Amino acid sequence: RVVTGAQAERGEVEGAGDDDVVLRLEAMTGRTADWDGVVTLTLTVEAGEGDDTTVVSTDVVQLRAAPVLFPDNLQPPRRLFVVDIPRGEDHNRALMAALRTTPGLPSGVEIYAADGDAYFFDRWIQDSWELGTQVVPGKAGPREMTTALQLERNYGGQGLDAFVPGEWLGADRGFFYPGGAPSSHNYGGNLEVSPPTTLHPFGRLLYGGGTSTLSGARNVDTMNEKQVAFLNAQEVQGPAVELSSEWLSVGHIDEVFQFVPDRDGGGAHQFVVVIASPALARASLLAAQQAGRGDAVVFAGRAASYTADQILAAPNFLALNEAAQARIDSIQTELQTALGLHEDVFRAVPVLYEEADSDGLVVAFNPGIQNLVTVGDRLFVPDPEGPELDGQDVWQQATRAALADTGLDVVFVDVFASYHELFGEAHCGTNLERAPWTMLDDPATAWWNVIDE
Repeated sequence: RVVTGAQAERGEVEGAGDDDVVLRLEAMTGRTADWDGVVTLTLTVEAGEGDDTTVVSTDVVQLRAAPVLFPDNLQPPRRLFVVDIPRGEDHNRALMAALRTTPGLPSGVEIYAADGDAYFFDRWIQDSWELGTQVVPGKAGPREMTTALQLERNYGGQGLDAFVPGEWLGADRGFFYPGGAPSSHNYGGNLEVSPPTTLHPFGRLLYGGGTSTLSGARNVDTMNEKQVAFLNAQEVQGPAVELSSEWLSVGHIDEVFQFVPDRDGGGAHQFVVVIASPALARASLLAAQQAGRGDAVVFAGRAASYTADQILAAPNFLALNEAAQARIDSIQTELQTALGLHEDVFRAVPVLYEEADSDGLVVAFNPGIQNLVTVGDRLFVPDPEGPELDGQDVWQQATRAALADTGLDVVFVDVFASYHELFGEAHCGTNLERAPWTMLDDPATAWWNVIDE
């Protein structure tokens, strides 16, 4: 047996004779901005000893490190991660109950509940890491390793920063940590993968950033360049596209849109894009007002609640949401161009925004419906807590109508105190492990079969 280190460029096996020589080669790192993952391996067979040797044969083969492929929301779920926070005013018992019991996760999907006490009640498990898979061909079929992208956060190594290396890591699991400057734009809520399209058969990586607030004031923020370079180095789902999210206080694209399956729609794609719409939210309030229910309450029973009349009589608030709608319209246009989508794939849901601070950045006013959790055919959707008309929440009704032809089960969940008031929603507080590409129905979609086509 000959063992060489990670930096070795040459190894020799002496006296092999007619015996088989088995070469076991492992990449000690993955594709990065500095290395494209390509290795040229030369096998030279020599006869003789010392200086009296002759070359019998030479063979050259090129190897390529497996890229990290990140799943989209159409791929079958295996395991859902969530931080269990059973105590305090901001407990997440409602979400935990929805996931565990009523209606619960679809059959075959495990729940992994991390201990909130162990992670200082850091509940943002979507934001600390992004799960992907590395798959290589093998004699007995594709072999896979679940690989996490450890994201650069502002937590200084505390909270869930310790989850991947300390609790999750194990056999057939690995992680990459590109590092870089901390920013909330680095978090997992600011990284999405589109489902496959004609232009991008593995889907395309999307992240948020930009240069201006809704008022046009300069505000430059984006995902740090080391993380973006790592994403692009994986090649098969890139180049990653930046979409405007710098106008948001947290700065995540999951505050604007999300991809969900379209099981029954029969359209050009197998998915739809659920996208926030201040215009639809306002229209629903106007409908309630015109029906004589301007007194209908948004956030009924909460410490701060508002009637439809009050919201519609707030000119600055309405102007902010007109600006938000214009920005979201531009994001939709960019998505259509980047992914080759038709406008009918977008499904608007009612979401309003409000100022978060004096810097002009905004957050969702009502729980952001698009910040939902997709688990197979079931959607766990933040309850928007809109006004009721004829005993029905008009914002819930608008959401169900938008998704009625997708064949998905819509489950509304109370996330108001547990996530929404902390500037997040259901998607921010969960993470999914999904089946990799080569474990799906069509093995021809393996990256090594199509990457050079």
